[in-house]
Amino acid sequence: MGSSIKTVEIEVTIAGLPSAFDGLRVGLFSDLHFSRSAGRREREVAQILADTAVDVLTFTGDAVNRSESWPRAVEWFGTLPDCDLKLAVPGNWDYVRGTTARDYVAHMRDAGFTTLLNASIGLERANARLWFSGLEDPRGGDPDAKRTFKDVTEGACTITLCHSPDILLELDPTFFGLMLCGHTHGGQICLPGYGALYTSTRVGKKYEYGLHEVGRGRYVYVTRGIGTTGVPFRLFCPGEVVFFTLHALDHGD
Repeated sequence: MGSSIKTVEIEVTIAGLPSAFDGLRVGLFSDLHFSRSAGRREREVAQILADTAVDVLTFTGDAVNRSESWPRAVEWFGTLPDCDLKLAVPGNWDYVRGTTARDYVAHMRDAGFTTLLNASIGLERANARLWFSGLEDPRGGDPDAKRTFKDVTEGACTITLCHSPDILLELDPTFFGLMLCGHTHGGQICLPGYGALYTSTRVGKKYEYGLHEVGRGRYVYVTRGIGTTGVPFRLFCPGEVVFFTLHALDHGD
């Protein structure tokens, strides 16, 4: 209880990743649930991100607990280090706590992040392209795979963001090489040997936390996130910031 934010390092080999992106570093954090001002956990996250270089930084939603916290949250997000891409998707709280998806896009833009709202963006290296896609949250928004992937080259490798792993109930794994999600808090309150008591998802304990292979070279990662809801503490479930090093499975271009 009251544990410091953990740093998690994962090496993952992805189907279709162009060889130009072998070794790409992607950072993931989620579920900040910023409420009043930057406290210990926010300072720890900022320091971790300042100390660990990434090419792409991703945030998978639930930025604030109340709309009046946005100015302080934007200020905090704006202190995070620059990289090639800083990407975000909204979480369910970002739609209902006195804000809207449009507000979320504007606030995150002010903080230096591009929000992928059923949209995709390409990153180019050595005449190769890696796509990053973001879907709206299944609970708060209206995820639309057709609109999200309409610009993605057929057969291209895609790193996909969505707040909740419930998106897996409607999205075929062939759409992505790596899916990054949050929402569950890893359970927030866990028991040793059992894990999450509650996940607030339809997919349940199957995707409560961690890395899951859903096809050859295709993965889903569900992060424990940073903040809390319901009760202001975690039990056997520390918050985390995750760093992925991507490797090419078949060196496709």
